[in-house]
Amino acid sequence: IKNNNSSGTYAVMKLVGGQEINLDNVEINFAGTGPTNYRKWLFHTDGHNDFGESTWVLNEGTKVTINGSNLAMYTAQYHSGTGQNANIGFVNKGTITTAGSKNYLWMTMDDGGNSNRSMYFDNQGTISLGGTEDVFALLNAENQANGGFTFLNTGTLELTGASQKGLTFGREYPAAEIILTKPMKLSGTKSAGIYFNKHIELVGGKTRLASSANNIVTTLPTTTRESVLKMELSGSENTGLYFNSNSTDQFGVNNYALNSTDGTGNVLAYIQDGKVSLAAPGTGKANAINITGGSENIGIFTNVSMTSAADITVTADKSTGVFAKNAGTSTSTGKISATGASVKALIADNSTITSSGQVDVAGTASSDTDGAVGLVAMNNGTITQTGGGTITVDGSASIGALGQSGGTVDITGGTIKATGGAFNTYAKGGTIKLNGTTVDTQQKSLAFFADNAGHINFTGATTANIAGGTDANTRGTAFYYQGNGYSPFGSSNISSWAASTFGGTIGQLTLNMAQGSRLFIASDVAMNLSDTAGTGLASSLGAHISGSDYKTFMLYLSKLSL
Repeated sequence: IKNNNSSGTYAVMKLVGGQEINLDNVEINFAGTGPTNYRKWLFHTDGHNDFGESTWVLNEGTKVTINGSNLAMYTAQYHSGTGQNANIGFVNKGTITTAGSKNYLWMTMDDGGNSNRSMYFDNQGTISLGGTEDVFALLNAENQANGGFTFLNTGTLELTGASQKGLTFGREYPAAEIILTKPMKLSGTKSAGIYFNKHIELVGGKTRLASSANNIVTTLPTTTRESVLKMELSGSENTGLYFNSNSTDQFGVNNYALNSTDGTGNVLAYIQDGKVSLAAPGTGKANAINITGGSENIGIFTNVSMTSAADITVTADKSTGVFAKNAGTSTSTGKISATGASVKALIADNSTITSSGQVDVAGTASSDTDGAVGLVAMNNGTITQTGGGTITVDGSASIGALGQSGGTVDITGGTIKATGGAFNTYAKGGTIKLNGTTVDTQQKSLAFFADNAGHINFTGATTANIAGGTDANTRGTAFYYQGNGYSPFGSSNISSWAASTFGGTIGQLTLNMAQGSRLFIASDVAMNLSDTAGTGLASSLGAHISGSDYKTFMLYLSKLSL
């Protein structure tokens, strides 16, 4: 069958009166270039339904191959119908594939008909979209509270091409079911599994009219079921769930499993606009986001306020659990675990994240300039972390908590551990707040560093354990002091610096200095040899210092007067 793009509208096969049409062991090749208004169709249903439900059924031996552009496989619309309120459906048990560009498999259209009925697509077979800008489903039929749509997937649904969409919408649906018993798979590039450009009710529980036809193929319950959203991503730059609706109604994502395996630049949930809530795990509900292998992937990226109780596990280099950018205030109550080179658990960029779930990070540096960072607040963003957990970072470019460019990281409880030259905390023009946190500084690593515009506040009792070492290259260090052109560095300077940097809170800090550990690295300063003795330094600094056999200073690019 070849579409020659002639004028007018036609369907190769059309169903009107309400019948079950079975295509058994049929091979269909649908090719050519269709019109951009998509008025040429392979299967079409005009839903008068005078004699029952209108349903196309492709059996296991049927194969539909679409190779062209602007082709529509199956379209459906409502028309005047009987009191049966019979549904309009398509059941695929066979194999459907696409190649080419801008092809659609399922299009529901607005024609002013009876919108109290429901349309559905039941995929039990194999569907593979292999072209460019292909779309599995565009849903735009009339809809009232007693109608809606259902998509069921117990088979295989794959998007293997480029810039494709699984499901997208032309209007809001207050009654809807998207039940991915088997996950939708995205293995191509720059594609979106479900593009929520309109609000779709996902929580179920909506009453809809029942069909009383005697030829029902797939039974739809009278109350909509909770949607089940399962995605498996590989490929590159793909998005599982993409929200971009300005509706004030909330997307209640209550049953989901979002996974990325060996992908690059994938985002499991992208929230550009809309009110979105991701529920916590529950009985029979994974409600988890997992990133395994690959690199530069993100669990949740949001441009607006959102609520997440998802458990997020990242085991992939240069990947992030939650990234909020210009996003208002968001809440994360699930567990976040990030492991790998240059990973990040939470990033708040000009945004606020309140996190009460456990956060565990085991991050390493992938280079001397690209390290792992547990919590990042930048550009006046804020992260408040109260759920505990352990942040372990390794390598000279890694940081446990980073407050940058006006950003604030506020941590209560938990442990920050730095090894291999990493920083526990770095206030780079921002603020770090610690309350009841254990700071574990291993060899070669640094506990506290604030530049001239940065601040570290101990808002509650905080303990820092500084590891020892046998030489300058192995000692753990408590503080880094950055001078300017051999600026003076004596007791009075240390007192002033401590008051400015720690805001009068350093009395809440207890330093446990191990044998051979180091209190200060000072750069670009001028000191007298007599001032380098540890005597009286504790009172000048204001912290509680435990231990006696530690090194007081290492001077770097500095002047020492004898």
